[in-house]
Order: sequence, then C-alpha cells, then structure tokens
Amino acid sequence: MRLNPKIPLSDKFQARLAAQALVRNGFNLQATVKELRPDIVNIKKFGQTIMKESAVQYEVEKIMNRTENDAKKFLKMMWGWAEKLDGVLNSETPVTADKATVEAGLSAARILAKGYINEKAPAVELKPMIIEGLENSNLTGEKVVM
Repeated sequence: MRLNPKIPLSDKFQARLAAQALVRNGFNLQATVKELRPDIVNIKKFGQTIMKESAVQYEVEKIMNRTENDAKKFLKMMWGWAEKLDGVLNSETPVTADKATVEAGLSAARILAKGYINEKAPAVELKPMIIEGLENSNLTGEKVVM
C-alpha cells in the first residue's frame, strides 16, 4: 500500500504502513521507499525521514516485539524439523518422507549446526616440545642430523 503524500508520517495509519513496509523489506530503505512512494526521486532523503520519524519507530518496535515473530518460536520449529528428519533417517522400520519434510529438516540441521560448529579452526601456536636429555637426539635415541 502506498503512503498518501498529503498526510504526514506522524499519522498513526501512515506510520503503521511505513513500519510494515520496513519490516517486510528487511529494513532495505530503497525497496521500502519504492514500495511506499514510487514517485519520490530522492530515495535516500525520504528513507532517512522514515527512519527518523518517532511514530514509525514506535510501530516498528510493536511489530518486532509481537510473539508470532519471536525467535524462540522459530528455533522450536527448526528443532521440530530436525527431529522429524532424525526420525525418518534413524527409524527401524522403513519410513518414507516427502521431499519438503526432508529439505526442511536438512535446512534446519544446517542452520542449527552453525551455532555449534566453528567454521574456522582456532589459531594454535605450535611450540617445540623440549625434553631434558634429548636436545640432540629424537625419541628413538638416534642422533639428529642437522
């Protein structure tokens, strides 16, 4: 829905429209401005105006704090998908699952694994191990040739 240029952004309805567009577009100001006011030429300036408006900020907070957008809900849903996939893969009797269930389970497993698996190995400083009496020989007792 487009904003009415004759009504200020401080209007509750206009602020709600702007906030919904911001959230829907992932806070991408360019996409939000194009959706709300395609006639605007200076997108950056109008986007900053939207972000600075206190009524819009209030509406964004209301939208983002709703329980249906709660992160706990999505984590619970992803664990459910991962458990369904685990049930399909580790079942004693052959179980067939539709493609969507398997793909959802695999995607959930990948996303959840990122919290437990570090992509980069931690940098470990390697130091030579010094053993008394073996300064010039190795563990077999042979002399080290340098």
